[in-house]
Amino acid sequence: MEVVPKCVVLLQGGEQIRRYCTDTHVLFRQESFFNWAFGMRETDCYGAVDVDTGRSILFIPKPPENYATWMGVIHPQQHFKARYGVDDVQYTCDVTSTWSRLGSTSSAAFDLAQVSSSRGGLLSDTWGLP
Repeated sequence: MEVVPKCVVLLQGGEQIRRYCTDTHVLFRQESFFNWAFGMRETDCYGAVDVDTGRSILFIPKPPENYATWMGVIHPQQHFKARYGVDDVQYTCDVTSTWSRLGSTSSAAFDLAQVSSSRGGLLSDTWGLP
């Protein structure tokens, strides 16, 4: 199998789902492939692997400052970098700019939860990636 040069794989982790119209959530379980690749426990994250270099990047949601009032400590990006042993951590709002900086000419951007279900889908459409 030929590997496309300058390819970056983008994986979507599991999403937090609210229970109906309440402030409670359905018990979270991380998406299996994302868990295998990154070991991450947090919700609503993405991960990327540069196929040429093996470099890994996690994309985490950027919580608003008032998050700390209700949920406690807001961990900096370095916390997640050390905890999961990745090369870089960025915020999810920076996926597109980080992708451009990587110079990727091709993407394998899958929402694996959707690909393995009847919904199907590509994240590249969501982010406008090549």
